[in-house]
Amino acid sequence: MRSPESCESCPHAEQGMFAVLPSPDLHQVGVRKRTSLYKRGQVVFHEGNIPFGLFCVFSGAVKVAKAGPAGREQIVRLARPGDVLGYRALFADEPYTGTAVALEDSLLCLIPRETVLPLLTRCPALALAVIRRLTHDLRIAEEWVRDMALMNARQRLAETLLMLQVTYGIRDQEGTRLSLLLSRQELAEMAGLATETAIRLLGEFRAKGILSVRGREVTIREPRALLRLSGLRGLARLAEEDRVRT
Repeated sequence: MRSPESCESCPHAEQGMFAVLPSPDLHQVGVRKRTSLYKRGQVVFHEGNIPFGLFCVFSGAVKVAKAGPAGREQIVRLARPGDVLGYRALFADEPYTGTAVALEDSLLCLIPRETVLPLLTRCPALALAVIRRLTHDLRIAEEWVRDMALMNARQRLAETLLMLQVTYGIRDQEGTRLSLLLSRQELAEMAGLATETAIRLLGEFRAKGILSVRGREVTIREPRALLRLSGLRGLARLAEEDRVRT
């Protein structure tokens, strides 16, 4: 994996919160960042640790998980290239509320807190971008928690697969292949299910021809069937698709 030589040349620069920075400030961020390769399964930061900077995902994928009862984890976020990790804890001056782990070999750029915090007072546009990112992420998290609380196990897994399809789906002859290769346990953690339950439901979906599974690779063959299984929101999306077609 090739690391970015500078923040200005980064292919994700325009979509990140630092896109609003003037060129001299963005250059300084690039000079002071540190880029590291995290192998699959390697911890980026631990829940409860004090943040020492922001992590920008250059390539790969990272999960953020919280420890639950009986040691079971709940994946609360997936970060992909262009996403920023650890900013809520850094700006709130609080410990990390989850543990970040690389889901595949990933390049991350660490921007030290000594570089980031002065920029907030010097660049109002950056402060506004941070506020917008925080409020957006809070809304998404609230909606996800609400929806998961109202869903049964089958609906949870269907909704999780649909979300992964939007973010990591690649169309091929068989359907939509998920480029992010998750273990059964990781998929269960995302859906808030026991691993055994997720395995059983995947087998059920496969038997119905909704998806195919080869090792960690999942291909969604019948997304409309998943929408029907995911509950009221899925049915509403189906109705909207049918309305657009007519």
